[in-house]
Amino acid sequence: VIIQTVPTAGTIGSDQTICYNGDPAAFTSSSDGTGDGTISYIWQSSLNNSSWSPISGATSVTYDPPSGLTATTYYRRITVSTLNTVACQSVASNVITIIVQSVPTAGTIAASQTICNGGNPAAFTSSVDGTGNAGSTISYIWQSSLNNSTWSDVGGATSSTYDVPSGLTATTYYRRITVATLNGVACQSAATSAVTVTVQLVPTAGSIAASQTICYNGDPAAFTSSSNGTGSGVISYIWQSSTDNSNFSTIASQNAATYDPPTGLTVTTYYRRITVATLNSVACQSVPTTAVTVTVQSVPTAGSIGSDQTICNGGDPAAFTSTSDGTGDGNITYIWQSSINNSTWSTISGATNSTYDIPSGLTA
Repeated sequence: VIIQTVPTAGTIGSDQTICYNGDPAAFTSSSDGTGDGTISYIWQSSLNNSSWSPISGATSVTYDPPSGLTATTYYRRITVSTLNTVACQSVASNVITIIVQSVPTAGTIAASQTICNGGNPAAFTSSVDGTGNAGSTISYIWQSSLNNSTWSDVGGATSSTYDVPSGLTATTYYRRITVATLNGVACQSAATSAVTVTVQLVPTAGSIAASQTICYNGDPAAFTSSSNGTGSGVISYIWQSSTDNSNFSTIASQNAATYDPPTGLTVTTYYRRITVATLNSVACQSVPTTAVTVTVQSVPTAGSIGSDQTICNGGDPAAFTSTSDGTGDGNITYIWQSSINNSTWSTISGATNSTYDIPSGLTA
């Protein structure tokens, strides 16, 4: 009667942590089992480190668990020594534990917004933080996309909140991934729903017409819109005026494409228009149009003429001289008028010079 010695279990190593549905590394044999006969092995697994089940087909000294593990699982190995067809088993080896992290939660972020081209988005807040297994360290990955399909990690953005740098020029989508790190193993959540920073196009100013010249205290013609402004949202306008073509002030309540300046202008004034495109309550402005000018002439001076004279009935008055010519901002011409009562005046046809020679034959 041959009595086999008790086989030794040897040792296996070591514990590991994986992500949900991950692939554990193969278990190595720190020391093989021994016995008097031919050595083989039984590998066992357990979900509670108490009730064990053999793993079919696992008879080698090492064992590679299949990918897709979804629950923390315990493993051990038994050495089998077979001599003269009699198989004797060792006690079980040390237990190794595969800790399967639960899938981290992504949490939620806020909020979508609209900005002007080149503007500064408000920082994204964390409505609900991400979570992971107890004892895990939480960090985050922020990603951006121009098409809500292809995503790139944002370098250095690992907090629960993220402040997009100023100067954004294209509509961009953002999302956050929670990273739970346990025992040096980092597991990622699904991404949050994306938030959108809608960047408006730069509004176009269009063009206005036309520069003009008026008399002092006159009434300028209304400015027309040669081409309307354009933009991403609802279009309105800002009209501005200036007396030096440098410092412009907004004209209250003027938001149409055209503008009719009030009568009574007494100084040369410059006007320009700004297009305002309002999208999602965010108003973005164009550059101003080229200014149009209302040139206001100074009041011409009449000068003086001389002098009174007395003639015989039917006589020929001497020509009136210009004691001082009239002045003004433009080309100077004259209107001569006559009256028989010094009250009701009539224009003398063809008399446009600074002097005037009355025809002979005056009878009144």
